[in-house]
Amino acid sequence: MLSPAFNAGQARRYRLEIDQRRDGVCALQCVMDVSLGVLARQERGWVLDWCIDRCEVLDAQPAMRPLLNALGQLSAGFAMEVLVDEGGQVLGFVDAGAVQHRMAQNADQAITVAQAERPHDPLLAQMRPVMSALVGNRSVLDQVLLKELRMLLGGLGREYQVGEAEEVRTLVPSMFGTGEVPVLGRVSVREARVDKGEIELGWLMVIDTQTAGAVIGRELAQLHPAVGGRNPWAAQGAMPLHDAASRLDFDDQATLVIDLETALPIRGEHVRRISAGGRERFERVRWTPLPR
Repeated sequence: MLSPAFNAGQARRYRLEIDQRRDGVCALQCVMDVSLGVLARQERGWVLDWCIDRCEVLDAQPAMRPLLNALGQLSAGFAMEVLVDEGGQVLGFVDAGAVQHRMAQNADQAITVAQAERPHDPLLAQMRPVMSALVGNRSVLDQVLLKELRMLLGGLGREYQVGEAEEVRTLVPSMFGTGEVPVLGRVSVREARVDKGEIELGWLMVIDTQTAGAVIGRELAQLHPAVGGRNPWAAQGAMPLHDAASRLDFDDQATLVIDLETALPIRGEHVRRISAGGRERFERVRWTPLPR
């Protein structure tokens, strides 16, 4: 079993390079420096400190760049206490209400800053109710703010044999937490480098697209009129989001290099591809260690 050997006071820092593309066009490129620390032992596992030390937007769609720049600047120093189980899998925030309050303040301030830069931008005028609805949903916050941490710790808590793939069948919460989506995956140890004290894991995950499309489409339609029937990106040619969700396809692929002594990640890469309604979204996240 690849289980974490955590001790209070352990810490790692990483640089995350994030590249998001929609239909081959850059949607967002940014660099984030993050810290992962072990705070304390708990009955169900461990309390970790997950902190965004720095976030710099390198490129983005022009219409969204003012808002993304402001959100990136406001996220610096954003620390979150997170519960993980005995196997190292993320359970959620210790205090979801405090995280929600901080994010609501950041989102409101970011829109104000962006509107000051572009006072007549129709997209920004519609973003406040959309952001309010998203921040008001704790399941969305969990998935957005803890996505990269789940990537980092995703290989823990499993039994492995070198060269043998383990099949994974599980249910994961849907985007807005109103349902569950079946996931099928394969996880394996590609290489054990004992002399370096590390192993390399690989995984491939796919979802039940019919169930996911139905659940997520319903959630998007119910979330808010600005997101469901008349979403803010309609002027840019986007189809109604609940229609796109009904034609959903998705796969995750990742490589993780894990420290054998602590089971903490050293470096890795995660690639996610989502297609829906003839549109495609691509995301690559690379992480490398930083000095402590």
